Amino acid sequence: DDLSARRIVLQAYIAGTIHFYTAVAWRGVLVSGVAVEKIEGERKGPTSAVRYFRPPRMHAASARLAAGFGITGIFSPEFIIDPAGGEPCLLEINRRISHGTHRGALMNVDAGAALYAAMHGTAPPREQPTEGDKLFAAPFPQQWILEPPSPNLRHFTVDTPWTSAGGDRRTPASAPGTLRTQKHECPVTYSLLCY
Repeated sequence: DDLSARRIVLQAYIAGTIHFYTAVAWRGVLVSGVAVEKIEGERKGPTSAVRYFRPPRMHAASARLAAGFGITGIFSPEFIIDPAGGEPCLLEINRRISHGTHRGALMNVDAGAALYAAMHGTAPPREQPTEGDKLFAAPFPQQWILEPPSPNLRHFTVDTPWTSAGGDRRTPASAPGTLRTQKHECPVTYSLLCY
């Protein structure tokens, strides 16, 4: 907004669903990415259930953002997907690692490994999921707080340190432990951000 020039920018409301694209770019070129759809949680609050998948339009939009801003590092554009035609409408760009970034590794789209590969001139594990790949997750602790007996905690990937290998799903461990999911050992990847 430029009130001194008496100009205001208005944006139309779009009643679509919120999606994120966990992306890795190197010198303005998109190297890797995976989409995240918020399927449960407050509209403007924490996410309690998500779906990871491959979206060609969000991938292309993220590639244009990486090129336009010359991004290097991990970033996460947030979109509203217009229900009328499926077009992603940009809300914001998070220039940081966001929650759930590590879960792409469960689909072999590892953001940390992709950034490392770009820094060393090698190929990432995988640029993006293949068509039809999906992963559902219930981020801790949001789903657990929202609805402890939720079926999402039994059927979706849940990354939390459990009290034991068998895991009481209602009681997270108080001491550090192995990060487990229902079906996977989850390789937690942290990497540096380069701007």
